[in-house]
Amino acid sequence: MKTNFKAHRFLITLSLLFTHIFAANSSDLPKLLKASPLSQTAIQLQFDRELEAEAAENIENYSITPNITIEFVFLDKRMNRVVLLTSPL
Repeated sequence: MKTNFKAHRFLITLSLLFTHIFAANSSDLPKLLKASPLSQTAIQLQFDRELEAEAAENIENYSITPNITIEFVFLDKRMNRVVLLTSPL
């Protein structure tokens, strides 16, 4: 199913708190491979490895600018993808 909506540039910022939970040094941190809009209110983030559920689902570890509110975060069952439910993009 194809989703039609205006594409806007946005910036996803992963908090430094997120990095401290995963690893002691930056070479061990999961890398964001892709951010894909699923709809006007959902974005999927794909990482290069499995994530810890507690850190991955902590809404405080994400922000999107400009002025996008993240309302809910959940870790996909594949454990390397996070879906962010947001205010309209």
